[in-house]
Amino acid sequence: MTSRKALSRVGALILLTLPTPYLWAQSGTAEDNEIATLREELAFLSARLQDLESKQATTAETAAEAEEKLSSLPDVSFGKKGVIIESADKDYKFRFDGVVQTDARFYPGTSGATDSFLVRRVRPSVRGTLFQDWDFRAQVELAGSSAPSILDAFIRYTYSPELRVRIGNMKTGVGLERLQSPAVTIFNERGLASNLTPTRDLGIQLEGEFLDKQIGYQIGLFNGAPNNANPTADLNDPKTVSGRIFFEPWVNEKDSWLQGLGFGFAGSYGNEQNQGLPTQRSPGQLTFFQYNAGTTATGTHYRLNPQLYYFEDHFGIIAEAIYDNQQFGRGGVTQNVGTWGWSVSPTYVIHGGTNGYGGVKIGKGSALSKGGIGAWMIGARSAGILIGSNVFDGTAATQLASPTSQVRQAINFGGDISWYPEDNLRFTLSYDNTNYSQGYDRPTEHAIIARAQVAF
Repeated sequence: MTSRKALSRVGALILLTLPTPYLWAQSGTAEDNEIATLREELAFLSARLQDLESKQATTAETAAEAEEKLSSLPDVSFGKKGVIIESADKDYKFRFDGVVQTDARFYPGTSGATDSFLVRRVRPSVRGTLFQDWDFRAQVELAGSSAPSILDAFIRYTYSPELRVRIGNMKTGVGLERLQSPAVTIFNERGLASNLTPTRDLGIQLEGEFLDKQIGYQIGLFNGAPNNANPTADLNDPKTVSGRIFFEPWVNEKDSWLQGLGFGFAGSYGNEQNQGLPTQRSPGQLTFFQYNAGTTATGTHYRLNPQLYYFEDHFGIIAEAIYDNQQFGRGGVTQNVGTWGWSVSPTYVIHGGTNGYGGVKIGKGSALSKGGIGAWMIGARSAGILIGSNVFDGTAATQLASPTSQVRQAINFGGDISWYPEDNLRFTLSYDNTNYSQGYDRPTEHAIIARAQVAF
């Protein structure tokens, strides 16, 4: 036991006498290994960070490229004005819209008329603006016996609000109701006075507005279209001058009850030889006057057209008179035939909207989709037309029209109600009573027209 204790003491003394550097060398080797490991991990993390930064830069570059591509794409929207496509730089803008109308027509107690269902209008349209100052429109009619036919087809340049130049097929300034879109006219069909206006005409027109829209004007040179017609060709060299001036003195005074008052005068003058002959149609679209075979347009043709409208909140009224004078010939005899036409149409929006020349605007929350019952409008109309008595003068060889089959005078009274469930929908029921005199003993016409419409 004593020897074991002695050996332990000797071992301890040996350890104490070992050099200190030897112990340090053992400790340093462990630290070097740990440092080397840390350096390897740091190098790995550094490489990983560089890789992530590279990927992030690539992602940012890709996102920037994608954003640049997206910003160059056109803006496309669809709403109550149709489909609108506009380039990112705003230099090009296109709008696709149109109107579709289907009718149910009934003529109770009216001989010679057929009750029917028909498609009244299918009119797709494209319009656009190029580089802010140029705009255009193209519209075709796909319904009716003459379909397809071109309606609007024009290009317009805007130099300033006071001066624009329009070239192509367009409405002239004659006819206040004619200037309205068929989607917003008070009745399903225009009044008798519109029989004395051209549907469209081909030519060039200057137009513009002065005094912040208080005065508007149109003046143009056209081929010269017959009444109620839209000719695509001209059959004579002389042309027709058409003009209009319209005043809205209080249009910018929102607090004035006269803000919605507009009045003006339009007219045309030309020499329309060998052009088509006009016919007269009732609001029920039945023909009650036409010229005898062999009659031709042989000379001057002019129109005078005072116009007026007034709209205030729910109430509205449109009124106009037209005097038309045109030279016709038959059997070697020429005569100037004068025709008077007039129309007065008051309206009232009884619920859910406001009235205007551009149609009824549905009030906020009134549409069916918003929980309302839509907008409702009622309207009335008094209109008439009187053709000059000389159309019946002469012999059988020179008479322009026959008093045994045609009438010179028509007086119309009507009423209607329209329902606008949504911005682009309209349903209208109208009744027209038309009495005839001065010529053939034509019975009174009763026309009931129910129409469903979608328009953008």
